[in-house]
Amino acid sequence: MNSYHFSCGNSTGGSVGLCARVSAKSKAEALVKLRRALESGTGVVGELPVQLTEPGIDYINVYISPDHIRLQDVDDD
Repeated sequence: MNSYHFSCGNSTGGSVGLCARVSAKSKAEALVKLRRALESGTGVVGELPVQLTEPGIDYINVYISPDHIRLQDVDDD
C-alpha cells in the first residue's frame, strides 16, 4: 500500500481548502476511496454542517463536491 496526500482548494490563499491522506495501491484507487468517504460522510448535497456555539448564527454548511476531486490533486511526495 502507498500513501497519497490530496490537497484541494487553498485555505491559505482562498476561502476553503481540503486535504486528506489515503492509503491505496494506486493514485486512481486512492481517488475512488476519497470520493466514497466524502460521499458517505456528507449530506444529500455534499454538505458538512459546522457545529456552532456562537449566538446569532443560524447555521453554516460547507459543501464538498467529491466528483470534482481529480488525480491532479494528489501531491507529489
